[in-house]
Amino acid sequence: PNWIAGLTDTLNMMRNAASADPGTQNPSLTHTRLIKTIGDFAATLHEPPTTPVGISGRLDTMATLALPLIRCAENWAQEREALADSDVVFWAKALQLSVFAHRDDLNALMPWANMLDLTADGVPLPYLDIMPSIATLPRHCLMIRSSLARHPSSISGKFANITKALAASNAAARSIISRLKAIATASRAMVDEMEFGFLFSVDRQLLSIGYRRSDESLDPNYYDLLASEARLASFVAIAKGDLPAKHWFRLGRTLTPIHNGSGLISWSGSMFEYLMPALVMRAPAGSLLEQTNRLIVWRQEHY
Repeated sequence: PNWIAGLTDTLNMMRNAASADPGTQNPSLTHTRLIKTIGDFAATLHEPPTTPVGISGRLDTMATLALPLIRCAENWAQEREALADSDVVFWAKALQLSVFAHRDDLNALMPWANMLDLTADGVPLPYLDIMPSIATLPRHCLMIRSSLARHPSSISGKFANITKALAASNAAARSIISRLKAIATASRAMVDEMEFGFLFSVDRQLLSIGYRRSDESLDPNYYDLLASEARLASFVAIAKGDLPAKHWFRLGRTLTPIHNGSGLISWSGSMFEYLMPALVMRAPAGSLLEQTNRLIVWRQEHY
């Protein structure tokens, strides 16, 4: 699941930051404890649960383990006199905040998740072994409420609090769905209102960097490299139909040697130029863009 993948990435960043100093033959007891707490948390990432009840319990366990993780990280950083700017403390706290955020989301959207077991008085409760999407959550809540109403234990009013939680869950999901639809509508309108055609040079098949109102002409400089944040504009403009698809293949692909490979050059070599489009555009595995992104990050780290 994506939530586990994100926590795994954060824990791996912490593990990397917690590596013993080069040349250290005998790690300190403080460092040994830190590595153990990292291992304890890592164990919670294996075989992730797939039901709301299971996920709620797993997040509670993670939240409990996150605190000693921070304390061990702080102790080790203090031992190394690096508490103020310690990466390992930063990632430990980031991990805790991520766990809290996931738990807050689950509690807001499915407050009933920690109220139920998969059975009640030995009788199985249907629908509780399914993790709904936000889109299906309102209907899911209605189905659970309907099944509880038919359950033998409902006569005693045992499920009154759960029923209230299901109603709150339904309302919370509908609110988020409504907000997401509004965001999608606004985003669609903004995209439709953008006009890229007037910035396009038919002769060069490239986008100018701007338009000069003073003499109503295009700036004579152009976005002509694929390794640039401007490729996002090119992608959107082609998708909208403002520009022809062949424009994409006019973007420069000059390569430069990097480590044991080669990557695309950008105008200034900044991480912004290389990585900003990757926030919203996927670079296919093994593609020139994906290879460039990996190599340029390696080069930046070594610089």
